[in-house]
Amino acid sequence: MKSSFLPGCVYMYPKSRRKPAMRCQASPGILLQSSSSYNLVSGNTVNSNGFGIDMLTSCNSNTLRNNVVRSNSIAGIRLTTCDTNFIYQNEISANDTGIQLASSAAGNNISKNNVTGNTTSALFNSSPVAVNIITRNWWGSVDST
Repeated sequence: MKSSFLPGCVYMYPKSRRKPAMRCQASPGILLQSSSSYNLVSGNTVNSNGFGIDMLTSCNSNTLRNNVVRSNSIAGIRLTTCDTNFIYQNEISANDTGIQLASSAAGNNISKNNVTGNTTSALFNSSPVAVNIITRNWWGSVDST
């Protein structure tokens, strides 16, 4: 039987499913999807993918820490409709976009990350109405906020 998974991807999904509902899209290095919650993603080096760490649809209360996320062609870390996640002490560099918050990602705590050398932007928030806590990150310059 032919596998629908792409090599080099790590998939995390609820125990109630036998396999993920969709295949690894845009080649993320690590993919959390469809209510994959309360996971610890730590100590990984994720590079040269479309998305480094991609969290899709109701992936809530996860912790991403002490990861090196670099050289990803779309975004280092993307949260789409994911709430109350903790993203801290990560090295996020040389991606197109460092961190992308999309489709009302809210209540996420993003702190103490080194977000440097990303081509288009360090942080892209396409859901500005949603409130996220973004503090004590290093954006690569003392002039950045």
